[in-house]
Amino acid sequence: TVNDAYNQCFYLRLTAEAYYGEGSYNKAAEAALKSLAIIQSNKFEAEALRLYYPMSQIYAAKKEFANAYKYLQLWSDLVRAKNQADVKKKINELETQYQAEKKEAAIHQLQKDAQIQALSIKQKSILNQNKFYK
Repeated sequence: TVNDAYNQCFYLRLTAEAYYGEGSYNKAAEAALKSLAIIQSNKFEAEALRLYYPMSQIYAAKKEFANAYKYLQLWSDLVRAKNQADVKKKINELETQYQAEKKEAAIHQLQKDAQIQALSIKQKSILNQNKFYK
């Protein structure tokens, strides 16, 4: 199931980080690659974001700088995409809020205009009644 796959890739990522911490870079890379395979087959983007940076560190420690750069770039791309999505979401929320407030202000102005018009009609009516009784 999806939960099992998620738990497995999570466990493998933590295992890779533990191996990295103890200096077992080959074992760290092996666990990270297994985690990556599960992440890619299940499209766990959030887990990919969590894995790519440690993978870049693992490969840098192994002096495999091309791979280190590759995973750092993948991590950077995901961070940038996530930030752009967050910004777009916030912009949309602010636009919706602005439009709602704009409509509310227009409704309020129309209500004021209607009150003014009603008072004006009432005033004219009173003036006409006063002319009639004179």
